[in-house]
Amino acid sequence: MEAAPGPHFVRPPTPTLANLVRSSLPEVPCGTACVIILAVFTYWLTCSLGLLGTAAFTLAPATMSRYQVYRIYSYVFIHKTMSALVCNILLFWHFSRGLEKSVGTVKYWYLIFVFTLLTAILYISLGTLMVGMKNIREIQGFTILVSSIVGMIVPLSPMKTIVFITNVKTVHLPLVLLFVALFIPESYILGNICGLGVGFFYALGRRYFRFLDMSESTAASLEGHYPFTQLKEISGTTYYPALWEERNLELTDRWFRMWE
Repeated sequence: MEAAPGPHFVRPPTPTLANLVRSSLPEVPCGTACVIILAVFTYWLTCSLGLLGTAAFTLAPATMSRYQVYRIYSYVFIHKTMSALVCNILLFWHFSRGLEKSVGTVKYWYLIFVFTLLTAILYISLGTLMVGMKNIREIQGFTILVSSIVGMIVPLSPMKTIVFITNVKTVHLPLVLLFVALFIPESYILGNICGLGVGFFYALGRRYFRFLDMSESTAASLEGHYPFTQLKEISGTTYYPALWEERNLELTDRWFRMWE
């Protein structure tokens, strides 16, 4: 009587050089990439070509008219020098891609919209009380958005350690960010403090004021509409679904596909 054949050991395929290189490269979130591209395009129009003046897009209450309400959103995309643009993009890239990966692309855009608006309102209100409407300094740049993101991280994960220049606990991250922002061109400390405050109180207030937060079901329903349907088609970037289960499954599948 012949013995039953034993199980065959199948050696996993050896990963190719292309897969190894691709796995070592960081993912490019489509929302973060679009925000950065918009800032670069705005810099090209305003500074390189000189077609538009930067003063028409920064947040400067003393020079705003009733027809320039758009400036409460446009100011974060304005950078007057190449050094300011590069520094702000590097800082924004470090924190923004983690936010988009954790909340999904749709909610990421919602948070960018809310943080930009609330920071502008808080900055104008505080500036008016402190120095008067006519003396408020203009602000612009991604550093304000980064401050809001950091402010939101602190109450949500106070004991987590984040790699930012070195290992830093999130409770100390606002102080480190304010110190680093001192060396970033065109950065203003009051605007950064307002950004930190908006992010911090948003993270706490969404528990009591539900209208401030966007639920996963709402974000998932928006995914089937423009422009999010087009964001999914951008090659070379990663679109993160609104539902946590889909994000987790997609990240797992993407990791396994690298080694096929």
